[in-house]
Amino acid sequence: MILGTISFDFDYLPLLIVVAIGWATPMLMNMFNLKRAPTVVAEMIAGYLIGHFLFDLSATSTEQVLEFAALSGFILLMFQSGLEIDVKKIRFNLPSKTDKASSWLKNPLIAGIIIFLVTLFLSFVAALLLSSMVDIKNTWYFALIMVTTSVGIILPVLKNSGETDTLYGQMLITGSAIADILSILLFTFTAFILRHGFQWNIFLVLLLFVAFYLFYYLAVRIHRNTLF
Repeated sequence: MILGTISFDFDYLPLLIVVAIGWATPMLMNMFNLKRAPTVVAEMIAGYLIGHFLFDLSATSTEQVLEFAALSGFILLMFQSGLEIDVKKIRFNLPSKTDKASSWLKNPLIAGIIIFLVTLFLSFVAALLLSSMVDIKNTWYFALIMVTTSVGIILPVLKNSGETDTLYGQMLITGSAIADILSILLFTFTAFILRHGFQWNIFLVLLLFVAFYLFYYLAVRIHRNTLF
């Protein structure tokens, strides 16, 4: 059936199988008392095996449906990971200048930034070492690939183990979110510079963060005024 230029003639059987895997895997793991193993890892293994041996992704419609579901799920997980970050706890635990270094490392935001910078440095060193053995066109771009952290994997694992509200869980969620956001920004800057050369207008993307902060600030002020 075709409505205008939108086609609804898709094969939804693969999507049904994916939903069945997502529903049956936690049930089976709970039935066999496999609580120590992360559910998301078992779902990825089951999805890979079934997709590799049963699915025929040569059909364009099947591939489009699964790509849409994958992208929608990733966006939902990114949104959910942002909701799991306790902004009030981060702001309350921000250390002062007189605090010791240990107090600084207990703050999820500062710890996440430090972890990302250390990981980025180690990834760049590893990319330089690999470039001496393998032909790598751009070591910096390759280092960014290695430093990327997936919130979509870390968040379900932490929720499965009940660690999302702990300091350790908040550090991992915040650190992975920072790694995702900063790596995407660095990817964007690097790809733009490699293709078009350095231009100052690339920094206009940072205005999005300013706009988000202004909306957040206005929403907080409006919320406070409506309470009193």
